[in-house]
Amino acid sequence: MASIQIKNGKYYIQFYINGIRKTKSTGLEISEKNEKLILKTKKEIEDRLKREKLCSVNKSYNTNIKLNDAISRFNNVHITLRSISHQRNYRFSMNYLKEVISENKYVTEITTEDISKFILVLKNKLTNSSMHTYIRYAKMLFNYLEEENYIPKTPFRKRQTPRREDIEIEVFTKADINEILDYANSNDYKMYVFLSLLLLIGTRPIDLVNLKYGDIKLEQKRIVIKMAKTGNLILFPIYAELGNFLLEVFPDILKEPHDKLLFEGYSVSHVGKKYRKFLRRLKISKEKRYTLKTFRKTFGTNMASLNIPTKDLMYIMGHREVGTTMKYYIQPKSEEIEKRITSESQKLIGIAEK
Repeated sequence: MASIQIKNGKYYIQFYINGIRKTKSTGLEISEKNEKLILKTKKEIEDRLKREKLCSVNKSYNTNIKLNDAISRFNNVHITLRSISHQRNYRFSMNYLKEVISENKYVTEITTEDISKFILVLKNKLTNSSMHTYIRYAKMLFNYLEEENYIPKTPFRKRQTPRREDIEIEVFTKADINEILDYANSNDYKMYVFLSLLLLIGTRPIDLVNLKYGDIKLEQKRIVIKMAKTGNLILFPIYAELGNFLLEVFPDILKEPHDKLLFEGYSVSHVGKKYRKFLRRLKISKEKRYTLKTFRKTFGTNMASLNIPTKDLMYIMGHREVGTTMKYYIQPKSEEIEKRITSESQKLIGIAEK
């Protein structure tokens, strides 16, 4: 229903569309003559709203599409255009979704309760971070279905998703990283070089796998890194330690074809299997949660401890959100605070003794 409002001596008509309040200025001044006109305008708006509501209710949706078909369509339209990591995450998310909801269920029959069960499965099986990643892909799917009129409304609700949890960034201890690199150097030199560069550059494994000789610009002291996850192009600075390492492990770096991969035959899964094998051989506890991502996290934390400005660290890490970068400053700041407290507490002890 619409209502007549009076403001500054003129008539306004207020009404709601999809729960959003709208106010229409009629331009009519308050007078006996305009009373009939404003009532007529009000009725016209109400009739239009009724027609639109009726059309919305009778709107035909493609009820023949099942969940598995919807997943395939969204994949073909949007996900295939994204990076390999996005495609992999989407696939994992959909596998969990189909674990809860039958792939033969019509998308118009999927309820908010189904989504709650899906989120519960993720919560029980995954870390908070992974859970939010997979929920995001499922939301993208249902938003697409709503936009394309396959469903009248997405079954996701705002309050369903659990809060994000802040967790401590896991980094290598000095003893552990030395042990891992020493073992790799003795048993698989190519793998040693790969892991060392992960630690020296802080890039993701997929970006190092894709790196070519032509991407290393020694004269310009830059490495051109195109990040697969975000699409960001990073000109990573070749600092002294990194430059010396590159010349040592790639003595013919300037003679190699520009389009040749630094690590031919390597893939992320191949490197991951080898790395996990190293950890088992070294009997490093699983409780430490060391993964290939730990090299990047260790690099970021080490750079933060050097008091590199946030914007610079954000750039070389290829982050899009400053909040992501700030997490790397937590451990260094904690260590600084500890030193200050220790220093100040020693002064207090000295005062107490006096």
